[in-house]
Amino acid sequence: MKPLPRIQDLPTEFQATIEWLLRVEDYQLAKSLLERVLAHGPQDNPALMDYQAMVLYHGKFYHEAQEVAERTLKLIPGNVNASYNLARCQNASGRPDLAEQAMLPVLAANPQWPSAIIDMAVYVCSQGRFDEAYEMLLKAQQSLPAGHTEQEIVRFNLGWHLIRKGKFKEGMECLRIGRKLRIWGAYSNNLVKPVLEKHTNIQGKRVAIIGEGGAGDEIINARFAQVLKERGAIPMMVTGQKLEGILSNARDMAWAGNRKDLSNMEFDYWAPAMDMPQILDLDLHEIPSGAYLQASPEYLSKWRTMIPPNKKIKIGLRWQGNPLYERDLYRSVPFTEFKTFFGNPNFEFYSLQRDSGVEELDPGSPVKDLSAELKTWEDTAAAISCLDLVISSCTSIAHLAAALGKKTWVYTPINHYYIWASPGEKSAWYPDVTLFKQTTFKEWSDCTSQMKPLLEALAASGKSELVEV
Repeated sequence: MKPLPRIQDLPTEFQATIEWLLRVEDYQLAKSLLERVLAHGPQDNPALMDYQAMVLYHGKFYHEAQEVAERTLKLIPGNVNASYNLARCQNASGRPDLAEQAMLPVLAANPQWPSAIIDMAVYVCSQGRFDEAYEMLLKAQQSLPAGHTEQEIVRFNLGWHLIRKGKFKEGMECLRIGRKLRIWGAYSNNLVKPVLEKHTNIQGKRVAIIGEGGAGDEIINARFAQVLKERGAIPMMVTGQKLEGILSNARDMAWAGNRKDLSNMEFDYWAPAMDMPQILDLDLHEIPSGAYLQASPEYLSKWRTMIPPNKKIKIGLRWQGNPLYERDLYRSVPFTEFKTFFGNPNFEFYSLQRDSGVEELDPGSPVKDLSAELKTWEDTAAAISCLDLVISSCTSIAHLAAALGKKTWVYTPINHYYIWASPGEKSAWYPDVTLFKQTTFKEWSDCTSQMKPLLEALAASGKSELVEV
């Protein structure tokens, strides 16, 4: 998180406290504390309102941040900083179209402002204008000195575009910068043991893959235990997402543990998870792509009684991810999109939604809510193993289902995640995944309409495709 700008209207110590609360991710306390303090001051102070908008923004209260930013700009129309902050809030609220309009006067006033150019490229890209965004980033790259922070942000953003253009190795090299920029939430840089470098002899060596990013990222990168094992290493993995139960079952994984186990863990080298393709010097076609996870037998026994085998085709649904993820509003699919799938007697539907999003289920919905029993990742893996098909938004559930070798259909937002960035409906990362890529920002109906005839064909087959587990 970038430091918040200091303002004269609040004590320095108080602002430091708010910033600290945001860093330790106690967002609700930061919000509540600021609201209590602001209640004792003027309600139309632009500086205070702009500060409040940025605290709400960093605290992931995106819609509220946008509302405050809009009120701020009304008090000081034409203010460049207020317009810039409003654009950031609008983009985080899932409205890059509005953000683009808010950023236009900012760039008109300061056409060489690197941060504004970078952000504008993001807003344009999020609406599907990929080539335009790419050209903006290239121009920004040419105008910035080497080593400049914005130069590194530009290179990171270019990584996605390079992968989309078929330059996988070059693109992944750019994405590595995400660690330096703290985009991956990495915590592994202070380890005493040496980091694994390209072409290191790892025969007989214990290599710890240190998980980064979200749960989906850790699942994605657990596959590289196979390559480490092929090269003679003893693969291990450390998770920050409570995934040790299922990652310990990953193919060729010798051991998996939680971040708290790091101090007691013995290894020779460590490798940041998001860097595995570069460290192992793999091109896209060399990425291990078959199923590499399996559900625990004891959990399978439990879930076979909850999702008993029969002649029905069992479909798991997931429409929303972690709302604290800054782009969750882009990837979340309204539950109403699934309603067109209902009504066929050959189908049984199960909700894989847990925590937020469950409230979208209608009381009379034919979808069975499993949330109360999805207590652990092992539960979720076993439940998925009892299904024939998983239809999911771009969340960790899509990665888990695919890693289990389950047929998986993914609603991917127009500005899709890097492993889906290559052209086409298939991904080199998962052979059992079919991608339904959004073509119009904010519209999911095209994806749904593509799925419907495929479901009808599946129903017409009259049988389940469930493989015995």
